Amino acid sequence: MKGRTVREEVSHPKELHIGTTHIVYQVIFRPRRRRAALQFGEDGQLRIIVPPGYSWDHVQEFVNSNTPWILRHYDKYRDRQPKTFLPGDQFLLGGNLLTLVIRQTSQSRIIVNNDHLIMEIAAQEEFTSQTVREQLILWYRDQAVSQLLPQLDFWAQRMGCYPFRVKVHEYRTRWGYCRQDGLIALNWRIIQAPGSVVDYVLVHELTHLHYPHHQKEFWNALSLILPEYDASKKWLKEQGHLLQW
Repeated sequence: MKGRTVREEVSHPKELHIGTTHIVYQVIFRPRRRRAALQFGEDGQLRIIVPPGYSWDHVQEFVNSNTPWILRHYDKYRDRQPKTFLPGDQFLLGGNLLTLVIRQTSQSRIIVNNDHLIMEIAAQEEFTSQTVREQLILWYRDQAVSQLLPQLDFWAQRMGCYPFRVKVHEYRTRWGYCRQDGLIALNWRIIQAPGSVVDYVLVHELTHLHYPHHQKEFWNALSLILPEYDASKKWLKEQGHLLQW
């Protein structure tokens, strides 16, 4: 798969004023995007995702025509409670809810024991919510690399399509993507989702190796591998916020 790669562009934060409500938003110019879309991040920031070259006048027109949707969803996202990264916080792994336990020991490590996510911190190390978050991210990323890559290889062999390269990273607005040069990138946060949802993301990106779009042919090909992909797609739309912290 050859061709020049067009990179995603993100605008500076802007403010939308709807009555007495002030909402911060960004405009994301995404390659291969065909139409404009709205999306809220876990930081409460509205994102307007548009095709490359979309004019600012069209952005403003699109925003103005969707103010009821924006207000309705802004209230929902604003009411969500952020993680504290203190004992008792809950995190997902493979769709299972784990309760954070923190204790001081002779060495630092993170282990899963039944329904507990146990973080052991060496006695001499500093303990703050920020350091807990940083250590959790490192651990989750390791889990993602060790689990996602073999699973992607399993589906690649089954489908007979192989990426040129694979990387695991963190992305603000997507669970993965497939580039024209054959690179597949995966968001490490997807490791928190149920196995069927993880498979949907992996098969979705592998399907893009043959169909670099979201037209009917793409979804038909995806459904041949995962006939019930709609349930996973819906889970990400409704529960995906649980993976963002």
